[in-house]
Amino acid sequence: MNYKYILSLFLLSFFTELILSEGSDSINICVVDKTIIGDQAVEFTYMDTKYIFCNTGCEMLFKKEPALFTGGILKCMPCNDYDARIKINFIYGNVKYYFCSDRCRNKFIKAPQYYLKN
Repeated sequence: MNYKYILSLFLLSFFTELILSEGSDSINICVVDKTIIGDQAVEFTYMDTKYIFCNTGCEMLFKKEPALFTGGILKCMPCNDYDARIKINFIYGNVKYYFCSDRCRNKFIKAPQYYLKN
């Protein structure tokens, strides 16, 4: 498992606990522009993680280049490991996906719905 992934999970857990301990029920922050989101949040699930945006424009920016907003943690769906590389990618349904190798990218290209369901 990638140390950046473990560190990101730790930091996410730490800051979530810090925010909730301040007495707030929940605070949603846009992944792209880091603003606090009201009731009109836009949600998108990418690689088994739900991301929240303040508007569809921010959602579109995320889909165009997810690596900029995931802390560099990139999952290769065919091998189900966090070892994907930015340079090996494929755009499907206006969303960029990353892979660890050309072999995994080609597997995804042949059956994208299989990997997006699982």
